[in-house]
Amino acid sequence: MSFEVPPVTGVEPSLSTPTTQRTDKPLAATTREDDAVHVDMIPASPPAELHDQIDAASQRVDDLQAKGRELHFSLDESSKRVVIEVRDTKGNVLSTIPPSKALDVVSGGDLD
Repeated sequence: MSFEVPPVTGVEPSLSTPTTQRTDKPLAATTREDDAVHVDMIPASPPAELHDQIDAASQRVDDLQAKGRELHFSLDESSKRVVIEVRDTKGNVLSTIPPSKALDVVSGGDLD
């Protein structure tokens, strides 16, 4: 996906502009067509490897579900740290694991 951003034209200083202004740049922009910016940074669809990673993570969630386990992520407001709990499918907390262990589990490592 791409889109065109037209040049800024007719810029007038606002009434709330401070009285001390920089004098090294003009206040009004030019109106030349070649000043338009072409943005082509948003891909039309995610890259194929991202689809593969999403599929692998989905498979891992299914594997954990089959074992009666799930990961629950929350933020501890006092410490501003992520808390990751291993829970059974009824919501009972079985253990708490550090983020590094959660990444290992999501990548296919064991919970134990």
